[in-house]
Amino acid sequence: MSQAPLVSIVIPAFNPRFFSQALESALAQTYQPLEIVVCDDSPGDEIQQVVQGLSEPAHPVRYLRNPQPLGLQKNLLRCVKEARGELIKVLCDDDRLFAPSIALQAQVLIEHPEVNLVFALRLFNDEGNSILPPRIENCRFAPLDVLLKGDDMLAIFEGTRKNFLGNFSAALMRRADVLEVLPALIHKGAGFVALLDLALFICLMRRGNLAALSTVLSCERLYQGRFSRTPQVLKAVATEWEWLLRMLSERSGESAPAAGWVRYVDLARAAEQPRPWRELGVLHVLGNRSAVVNGRVGGESQSYEEFYQQWLAARCLSAAEQRLLPQRIESWPRRVRIVPIVMDLAGDGAALERTLGSLAGQLYPAETIVVLSTATGTAGEAVLRQPLRADWAGQLNELIPRLDTCDWFYLLQSGDQLRDTALLVLAERIANTPAMLCAYSDEGALLDGQSTEPVFKPDFNLDLMRAYPYVGRSLAFSRERFLSEGGFDCARGELAPQDLLWRLVENVGPQTIEHIADIQIESEFSFAKWLSRPQVIEASEGLVAAHLQRIGVQYRIRHDDLPLLNRIDYQHGARPLVSIIITCGDSLPALQRCVEGLIEQTAYNHYEILLVAAGSRDPDMADWLAAMGQLGATCCGSCLMSAPPTRRP
Repeated sequence: MSQAPLVSIVIPAFNPRFFSQALESALAQTYQPLEIVVCDDSPGDEIQQVVQGLSEPAHPVRYLRNPQPLGLQKNLLRCVKEARGELIKVLCDDDRLFAPSIALQAQVLIEHPEVNLVFALRLFNDEGNSILPPRIENCRFAPLDVLLKGDDMLAIFEGTRKNFLGNFSAALMRRADVLEVLPALIHKGAGFVALLDLALFICLMRRGNLAALSTVLSCERLYQGRFSRTPQVLKAVATEWEWLLRMLSERSGESAPAAGWVRYVDLARAAEQPRPWRELGVLHVLGNRSAVVNGRVGGESQSYEEFYQQWLAARCLSAAEQRLLPQRIESWPRRVRIVPIVMDLAGDGAALERTLGSLAGQLYPAETIVVLSTATGTAGEAVLRQPLRADWAGQLNELIPRLDTCDWFYLLQSGDQLRDTALLVLAERIANTPAMLCAYSDEGALLDGQSTEPVFKPDFNLDLMRAYPYVGRSLAFSRERFLSEGGFDCARGELAPQDLLWRLVENVGPQTIEHIADIQIESEFSFAKWLSRPQVIEASEGLVAAHLQRIGVQYRIRHDDLPLLNRIDYQHGARPLVSIIITCGDSLPALQRCVEGLIEQTAYNHYEILLVAAGSRDPDMADWLAAMGQLGATCCGSCLMSAPPTRRP
């Protein structure tokens, strides 16, 4: 067996900001043999310190510092010249590779000598490593791992000015080809800069075929300060595209079967002779992908924050939708009267005014607003003010029975800002869901007035709620049910509303807890800050303990690293029998794998397996089911059969 070729990952480094992440991803590669070459063109010593700080790296690392700054082109050329590998990957200093990247791409070049360029899918992420929405530049244009005709792909770039293949970090090449082509593209410091990667790829496609893997193997980082966003590079893009189009027009070779189409073969069948070539309408695929991307928000966003702002803006009602609101509300089974109760626990008058301002801007007005605060302020016609007491839960127990015009009340704190549709969405959900008695919603944080840190919660989950009060603090309750449950339990302190939620689950059922899957509220006092409050942490265990005691469950609560999280060990008096029901289907091998894997992997042995077969006419399956039925209790559990299949006569 021949030895695997050496692969060089070269990093033309300049920006130290994300260099350590790029280097760590290179060191994490599973392929052997591998070398990493770092050519440092930065003015400082941060990159050098990162390399020198390595302790027993998994792969050899060579660090080379340029005596004088070379710039991107010459630094890249030096990297290629210094590399010793037969295959080469250029890793940009702000990108990251996934661990199997080199192994999967190198395998293609090893097995297919006529392929000199291998791409894999890539994700876009921002400076905080948040994944950004997909766009044309990183769309999946081929259905599987494929080998494509290089000449056919060249024609595609005459019809689209989009590099949908990938950047340097997404490609693996043969070093000899790169070393031969690259000097001609940079012209001693002139030549390509903005589109240098694509220009190199086009030259390589003129020499042979390329492969595209359908696996995501890298992350390309998008952020405002990256090299490709600098003014001089952006200015050069249009000119360099003209150069590329001129190069493409002067090419020779076999033409594509039809405009916009590329011949390809599945990599798994590339060794067959003659090759089973098929045709892929790449321009058609890109057009479809473009329509999808353009219909989504965030397709051009450079950060998660930018994407989130666009997403929030897209969720606002248009002027036309707002004009139709009276008709929409009129169609409800009933009109719901909601009273927001704003508690100013911090005594922050400015924060309180921001909350009242957001309530005043609601598209569905509140019946009245209750403010509990020690801060001074003027009471409007629809605002009822009272001084806030230390035992605010007891104060609400006295206040809410007097709110005769209230159907539901909504618990808020000063500084909370509601989306203008918040009360509208809540009222519509109440009007159309008679069984609901409590509601919670998704929420976000405010940082310097900007929306951030969205918290998308699941629908009501009993086990998760026992672990920690994930529903948050901004809860809405049916006033009538609040009164019938006797109000809040003041002994539960900060989590008195969450205790009422538990009592609703216990006495009526979990179907009464409704989740509004939308950002309804934002606050500087964020979800994370609330969960971090000592009062919440201290009350969390007692909240769940009271719930479990009321339903008669024996338990033991323990805590691991995070004191907020409740780890519950249920003290069952007996080991319950677990029934596992499996529908047999029509495939005996699949059924056998399922049952055998279940028996082999299940540590808990007090269970039974019920195999349900209906109408199968496979005699082999009938024999196997009969054997399993006879096996019965000799397994870890019992094997039973319901509705046995009919045997062929």
